Amino acid sequence: MEAKKFKLSLHLVLFFILQSSVIAAADDSAAMAMLLETIVPTPSNWSKNSSYCQWQGVVCDSNSNRVNGIFLKSNNLTSLPPKFPSLPKLDTLDLSVNSLSGSLPSLANLTSLRDLYLERNNFNNIPQSFFTELATTLQLLTLSDNPFPSWTIPTQLTRFPSFQVFFCDRANLTGQIPDIFHSFPLETLSLAQNNLFGPLPNSFRNSTIQKISLHSQMLSGPIEVLLTMNLIGVTSLLEIAAGFGYPLELSDAWTGNDACRNWRFIMCDSKNRSIISIDFQKQNFGGTISPAFANLSELQYIFLNGNNFTGPIPNSLTKLAQLKLLDVSNNNLSGNMPQFNPSVTLNISGNPLLLTGKHARKNRIGEDRLKKSNTTVEEFELLSFKKLVMATNNFNPTNKLGEGGFGPVYKGQFPDGQEIAVKRLSRASQQGLEEFMNEVELISKLRHRNLVKLLGCCTEGEEKMLVYEYLPNMSLDYFMFDEGLNPKISDFGMARMFRSNEDQAKTKRIVGT
Repeated sequence: MEAKKFKLSLHLVLFFILQSSVIAAADDSAAMAMLLETIVPTPSNWSKNSSYCQWQGVVCDSNSNRVNGIFLKSNNLTSLPPKFPSLPKLDTLDLSVNSLSGSLPSLANLTSLRDLYLERNNFNNIPQSFFTELATTLQLLTLSDNPFPSWTIPTQLTRFPSFQVFFCDRANLTGQIPDIFHSFPLETLSLAQNNLFGPLPNSFRNSTIQKISLHSQMLSGPIEVLLTMNLIGVTSLLEIAAGFGYPLELSDAWTGNDACRNWRFIMCDSKNRSIISIDFQKQNFGGTISPAFANLSELQYIFLNGNNFTGPIPNSLTKLAQLKLLDVSNNNLSGNMPQFNPSVTLNISGNPLLLTGKHARKNRIGEDRLKKSNTTVEEFELLSFKKLVMATNNFNPTNKLGEGGFGPVYKGQFPDGQEIAVKRLSRASQQGLEEFMNEVELISKLRHRNLVKLLGCCTEGEEKMLVYEYLPNMSLDYFMFDEGLNPKISDFGMARMFRSNEDQAKTKRIVGT
């Protein structure tokens, strides 16, 4: 009996010893100690006397103490181990902007590697096994600005089923671009300033690429493959910018190859990602209006007012079947006025050299229909979300005036002292951009002595806001009063029920927007 107890106790001791060994090995101490000895110079605060999870640039999982990321960008590193030790949970390795030279290190032991940054070093050799050893989990790779000997784009990129981003600018690439881009969900491809030649690969047609940079090469052949990559809008916008002389505001704000991804001055339809509005008003741009506007077949709104554009309005703009509004007021345009469809709202005032001729019959904001009423035409302005955030102190609750069916209303003030009231459309609203813009356009055409003046609107991202003049006297039921205590309302449907000499109207039906 005693012998059995002894054996059981011995087994338990051995079990706990083995378990302790497993637990001790279940961290990255040995691997990080090896990096401590081989990375030159030693990164700041890397020391045997502290936990590697506290070292500069090292990110660990808080539960397991496994290393998830090593970020040593701009550390003046000059040397690495030829082969990285095993770090099975490392997903991000950033060694960019250092002075590392020689061959790229073997990363075969980084079996979970996802993002690898090696750009802006002095690496001058790519081992044949480098790409075949990388983990198949790779999604991002940057190799730009390294003095590699001439090499070609590796077909081994097809090993990475989730590969999304590849930067390899100024890396001495040569040869043709391989026809492999249907094999992985690449979104960004940057191969600028290399020695690539030949035609573009057909696989670009079916790729998921959204941003592409291929300039300063020796490429040849047709570019039709790009036209199926949702890049036609970008090409047209660049032609438009060329007509303006590539102003700095555009070169800074227009990056990538998807104009619907936060390009300034551009608004897209959220469903089919087509460009529906271009707003360059009051930017002090010069140059000419490019015929390339006509290539944007879904374009509905063009705001070019308040600039220094010269030359004619291109006839090609009349071919825009979806165009609803063109505002070129207050420029220096000249030449004959093209004949637009009567449904298009035009504003051409402030261009004394523009010859309207028979086109002077312009349907400009429905003037003929409005002359007989108590309403007159007013322009509206597309305002930036940033401007309204600043005006309302980031929609501070203390600025809130109230809330209605449209959404909350905030008081604000522009830098010039003008006070405004901002109606912010509730996120619960199902109103689409086109319906919203139609209403804004209609409201902006009207002015009535009892109607609160619409100053502009904002339609950035999911935001839809109306900006009215702010009336300093408090509201009374549905009415507000200006400084002369004249009643004002913001529903123009009610305004039309007032005669010019009336202060009130009676109705049993709802009229308004």
